Amino acid sequence: MALLACCSLLLPVTALGKTWHIAVDHSGDAPTIQAAIESCAEWDTILVGPGTYVENLNFLGKNLWAHSASGPELTIINGSTLAESAVRFITGELPTCVFEGFTVSGGSGHGDCGGGIYIDNSSPTIRNNIILENHARFGGGVYVTSPSFNPALVSPLIDGNKISSNSAEQGGGLYAHYADAVITHNLFVGNNASYCGGGACLRSASPVLSFNQFRGNVAKLGGGLNVAYGSGNQATIVSFNLFAQNTATGDAVYGSGGGAAFQHVFVRIENNTFVENHGRSSTNGNAGGGLASTFSRNSEVIRNIIARNDGGGLYCRGDDFSFPTTYTDNLIWANTDQNFVNGDYGGCGELGDSWLIADPEFCGAGSGDYSVATTSPALGPGGPMGAFTEPGCGPVATRESTWGQLKARAWKPGH
Repeated sequence: MALLACCSLLLPVTALGKTWHIAVDHSGDAPTIQAAIESCAEWDTILVGPGTYVENLNFLGKNLWAHSASGPELTIINGSTLAESAVRFITGELPTCVFEGFTVSGGSGHGDCGGGIYIDNSSPTIRNNIILENHARFGGGVYVTSPSFNPALVSPLIDGNKISSNSAEQGGGLYAHYADAVITHNLFVGNNASYCGGGACLRSASPVLSFNQFRGNVAKLGGGLNVAYGSGNQATIVSFNLFAQNTATGDAVYGSGGGAAFQHVFVRIENNTFVENHGRSSTNGNAGGGLASTFSRNSEVIRNIIARNDGGGLYCRGDDFSFPTTYTDNLIWANTDQNFVNGDYGGCGELGDSWLIADPEFCGAGSGDYSVATTSPALGPGGPMGAFTEPGCGPVATRESTWGQLKARAWKPGH
């Protein structure tokens, strides 16, 4: 919460410094964006005009506000000329270092990591960007790490970005390692990982992952999301996310988790919607089209909707029964798996009586709208289930108003 409060002060603070105007024809206050970063002082603003800038940026530890004048669709940073990340934050940048309103493409990573954006022991604010068609071994789109193994040093805010068509071995869209990032209101779409986390892969991290959409991502394990080896006793929070039409081809030990896969982790999975994901595996009955949870400890699965997934709704294996996963007020419906008589779940032991088996009454599943009707049984007495807290199927979909940062809109920096 302190991080978010910090960000709310950014506009007044940055307005105190100088504004550097950058133009693609080199006619601005500095010839390039990087030259402006090198010349500017703390709290300055770098305002970038439309065009394609063939650069690889390093923010050099400066807490400044770099944003586009015309929005990410018209302002592109292409990092393809060097074997390097397109944008780097590696010198202890704080949340008051804001990078906003660009398309970031063509990056190939700092070493093996972070094709588009590489964050190391720094906590910048990455907001309202399009991170597109980058590649690396870890974190094709974004990589966040703290090699000091102190997650408190790395708490970036990744907010309101479209992370699309990136590729990696692990974390096609995003990879976080020993980092307590806040990852919120992003759209992960069409990313690919040859092993884990088509949309995002989190390792030994305890981030907050909320109000995101994972659509059409592909991996072997965790088509949309893979979370494993959480740090210490702090739970990873996965809440109010949509996992739709993601695909996992399957791991023989950990299953597949078409929407999401969790292993060896302490996690709170609350108010998410897992729908129309696909899970496969090389061993019978070891899948999880919606989600797979294996070797977890003290985890909680609360008020989720798990519906219409292929490969089963939920797959469980090897939980620590001294500290079992608990399931509370979830809705499960019409999941299919040829390996189980009951396609909704497998290997999970006794799930208890709090599971509701009923049609969630999606507003427009065929059109990608997975909000629910006002008559939906998901609006139970324990509170709404699933990712969307405002029910209703009016002429303007709930998805558009609830997830406003993800829809087409006029460019307004900071909003």
